[in-house]
Amino acid sequence: MAQEYFHITEAELGQGAKIPILKLGDSGEVFYELALEMVEEIEKNNREGKKTVLICPVGPVGQYPIFVRLVNERRISLH
Repeated sequence: MAQEYFHITEAELGQGAKIPILKLGDSGEVFYELALEMVEEIEKNNREGKKTVLICPVGPVGQYPIFVRLVNERRISLH
């Protein structure tokens, strides 16, 4: 049985989606966006005096070196 979603064009991708879809280029962009999302959530919670809890995938892991670089550059507290 052919799946209808195999025939969606790039322009149609995300139309009518119930959650936002972010279209990115290569894996480097995906890793950067994941790292940035994690960093921004931690910064937001730090400003509000809240702890941050993240579910961190074990693979792929390309976002973690970027995350570490951003945390160090921005001097973000992880405590």
